[in-house]
Amino acid sequence: MATVSKKNSLVWLVCGMPNTGKSSVINALSRRGAASTAAKPGHTRGQTVYNLRVTEGLGKKVMILDTPGITLPEKSADIMQGYNLALCGCLPSNTIEPGPVRIAEYMLKILNHTNQQHVYMDFSRMKEPVDDIDELLSVVQKRFGKQQPNQAASFLLQKLSAGEMGGVILDEYPQPREKKT
Repeated sequence: MATVSKKNSLVWLVCGMPNTGKSSVINALSRRGAASTAAKPGHTRGQTVYNLRVTEGLGKKVMILDTPGITLPEKSADIMQGYNLALCGCLPSNTIEPGPVRIAEYMLKILNHTNQQHVYMDFSRMKEPVDDIDELLSVVQKRFGKQQPNQAASFLLQKLSAGEMGGVILDEYPQPREKKT
């Protein structure tokens, strides 16, 4: 690990969930593409040190430590939390049991329940919404040339988390209560 010997230097540690823009923040601070980035979790494999000179406001040398994403244990006590993190692209869907097909099924239920069927319908060019994940995955397999349901599910989840299926709200918001008169 690098050390900073001067008293007028700062050390910043950038940490967070996978695929949340930690390296992009470093690039913005450095005003150059110092840190390598990718649109998938797990790109930053180990700690990387970047030395910058921040003259605006601080006038100090800054050592920034970029870290891989912090993830949940494989066997999360709250499986739904793992599903939600996979839908957002923070965790790879193939690392969460029982796998991408069940997570895609969860995605389908959320989109149908929140009246966002158009997201998967437009993306896969379906004319009607479906309730059965196997039916949706079959369409995706044929349309995008995926051989297995797991591949089709992973593909759907990757496109959703990358925003390529359009804007999606995954949270359910409570309905406003009527005022009693």
